[in-house]
Amino acid sequence: MDLLQRSLAGIFIYAIVLPAVFWPFNFHILQPQLSLYFAVAMLFISILRFLHKLCSKRLYQYSPSLWMMIFASLSLCHAAILSTIFTLAIFDPRFTPILHVTFLVMGGIASGALMALTPRIKLALANLAILVVPSIIAGVVVEGKLPFASMLVIYSSYLVVLGCRTNREYIRSFRIEQQLDAQKKELEQLNKMDSLTHIYNRGHFNTSYESHWHTGARNNLELSLLLIDVDRFKSINDTHGHLYGDACLIHLADIIQQAVPRRTDLVARFGGEEFAVLLTSTGINDAAMIAERIRAKIESSPFTLENKTLPVTVSIGIASMVPVKGENPNKLIEAADKALYQAKSSGRNCIKID
Repeated sequence: MDLLQRSLAGIFIYAIVLPAVFWPFNFHILQPQLSLYFAVAMLFISILRFLHKLCSKRLYQYSPSLWMMIFASLSLCHAAILSTIFTLAIFDPRFTPILHVTFLVMGGIASGALMALTPRIKLALANLAILVVPSIIAGVVVEGKLPFASMLVIYSSYLVVLGCRTNREYIRSFRIEQQLDAQKKELEQLNKMDSLTHIYNRGHFNTSYESHWHTGARNNLELSLLLIDVDRFKSINDTHGHLYGDACLIHLADIIQQAVPRRTDLVARFGGEEFAVLLTSTGINDAAMIAERIRAKIESSPFTLENKTLPVTVSIGIASMVPVKGENPNKLIEAADKALYQAKSSGRNCIKID
């Protein structure tokens, strides 16, 4: 699509270039039919290219190869029409009044088209060949026009070298841009992740939660939240050490992540030994089933590290509501936190619904 943007100016220049050449030298008066035919042909191709530009997004999504074939065909049609005029200017006496200005235009069009089509160097060189090769041949064949042919050969050779070098620079810049973009996305992803458990962190949870709240309010979609707290985690750290506690959190994060398979849902480390699970388009009953599945799976999966096996349990608070526009988004979090407190107060290793 960058190719289209680079050549967009050419669509309009090609539409007016022949009138700009014909009219100042009264060629349209000397040869009205020829002027009309060539000018209309150039305008018609420009209109087709403009229509192609308008349909580019859909056409490219449908078939990039078809998009490219149409683009190349129309570009080469413009080149063929101009090449015909340039060639006629050499051997047809009717075009003698515009011979010199035609060659000036040829130089400008050839260099401009080459730079615009640089991302596709083969197309750029094909376009250049169509523009200048017939004129070079005509200059060699027609008596007295060899200097024109010689100048075209030298200028075309320069353009070929320049085009190939520019293409290499374009490709190198494009690859660097791709690498930078990939690095940027990687950094953005890392900024979303908790460095210990490798699930989403609190910052990303806050951003995503805000977005889901507004989406729910706009579309009347129910939103459920599970707040999960590791029971007696402080004693785990005190007894077995913080490294053991960190490994335990990684173990629990993996279990919770596996228990919430939908890509639209969000699992995050909420802080310390707390985890949060945000369930989109989910009612309280389904949320309670998921919470119980998480609780039971953790209870039945004791944590083992360096021959130390430790039963671990969690308490889960559950809240669900349909967001209302203008209402404080923290209302759902406060409700889930209240339910979590009830679960902790009820002996732990259980789920509670606010």
